[in-house]
Amino acid sequence: MYRSRRKAEGPTSHELPVAAVMVLCAAMLSACGLLDLRDVGAWTYPDTPYQVLKDLDQAVRFGFDGQADRIAAERSFRVTCPDGVVDGDFEWTGEACEWSPVGGWEPCVRYRLVFRGEIRMSDGRMARPCVDLPFYAERAGRPPFVAGAQPLDGASVGVWGSDARILKLDFSEPMDTASVFRELSLSPGVNADPRWSADGKTLELVLNEALEPCVQYRWSLSAEARSADGSALGGDVTGSFVSDADRTPPYVASAVPVGLTGGRWLELGATLDELKTGQSLGVRFSEAMDPHSAAASVRVGPGVSGNCAAAEPDLVVFTPAQEWPPESALVLTVSGDAEDASGLPMGNEWTQVFRPAVPYLRVLSMLDQDGSLLEQPSGGELFRVAVGPEPDGDFYLSVRFSGAFDDAGKVLAVEDIALAALFPSTLPAPRLTCAEWVSDDTIALSWEGLSAGNSDCPHYYRLRITGGTGGIQDRETHVMDGDLSLYLEG
Repeated sequence: MYRSRRKAEGPTSHELPVAAVMVLCAAMLSACGLLDLRDVGAWTYPDTPYQVLKDLDQAVRFGFDGQADRIAAERSFRVTCPDGVVDGDFEWTGEACEWSPVGGWEPCVRYRLVFRGEIRMSDGRMARPCVDLPFYAERAGRPPFVAGAQPLDGASVGVWGSDARILKLDFSEPMDTASVFRELSLSPGVNADPRWSADGKTLELVLNEALEPCVQYRWSLSAEARSADGSALGGDVTGSFVSDADRTPPYVASAVPVGLTGGRWLELGATLDELKTGQSLGVRFSEAMDPHSAAASVRVGPGVSGNCAAAEPDLVVFTPAQEWPPESALVLTVSGDAEDASGLPMGNEWTQVFRPAVPYLRVLSMLDQDGSLLEQPSGGELFRVAVGPEPDGDFYLSVRFSGAFDDAGKVLAVEDIALAALFPSTLPAPRLTCAEWVSDDTIALSWEGLSAGNSDCPHYYRLRITGGTGGIQDRETHVMDGDLSLYLEG
């Protein structure tokens, strides 16, 4: 058996003089009566036009009914494709030769078997094959192709989000899924996973995270992608889309008091100046927002800490860690970094100054047992009161507040009201004998053990009501600005 590694090619430049010599020799032999002019049989496989080879590694063959000049035969044989001459190897077995392409055949490619020339046999006869046959390997139909792609080339899309489909490709036939995903690329890159239909004809890329807004994405699928039977794609396929479907930045539409009722956040006022104790602050945006970005963008100052969370797609709620500070000017700030659901930021910072409708708790009036009235008392003020005769030394005082108290607040309030002897130092300490709430905002208190003074030696007592955050509170948790201390002259 003889094997040749020479490539299939056309006639070389030195064949013409060789042919001329052979013709001359034939004439001489003919004159001597020695030339054999019988026909030489030659054959090929494939032997009919557009024949399809069974396998991608199947060899083509040719041969003669005699021993041929193998070098001349190989020079007369070649296989071509749309890209040019195909490289291959010759392997002879007797009078037949097999030719195999280097790297195998490609399905759907139209090849041509060309076998043409003059080839001398060992017995002197001359073969003159004239063969030009188109053929295919494995399949002769159209190569696989992309039948449809979404989004359309150049389309504007949103940024979508996790578990959203970024790209859908429909193929003309089942595909080798691994090769398609390997040959598919996007620029800029995205975090996405492939999802194939059961028949292997549709690929969807599913996002693990949102796209960047206002970015042009380009995708390409190389012709090296293969169908399930190994056929190469008909050619490279490309496309693009732009994540700019949303081009309008978000903005703060309103900021109002809100409260949670029946599992829903309801607006409880038209402006933040109506914000009351126990209520939260709601920031409503012009569109659905990225929840983390929006919640992180809201802050209230000065010195107001709290919890901020997205309550609805377009609503962020800020709830203070402690009650709103009374009668204080506050500033609500929404950072320009707040992004909508598509990733577009607000761009500009938004601020609003407001003063919550949270007053301090105040003492409106004090009334003693003789009807002496002190209205709107202020710290350090002197209040002349009536004291009962000794030895009981009874003293009665009614205190009316600006807010109403609940039952718990009433009990605690008694502990925050104290009367102490001040001058002279020999005065005995008063003793609280009764504390009764005559209404939700008014408490009546009675002490004994007081002593009335005179013009030569007045007696002074100090009444103290504890205020501030740890002091007296009404049912709305309003507190006094601070301790209220009054001097009582008996």
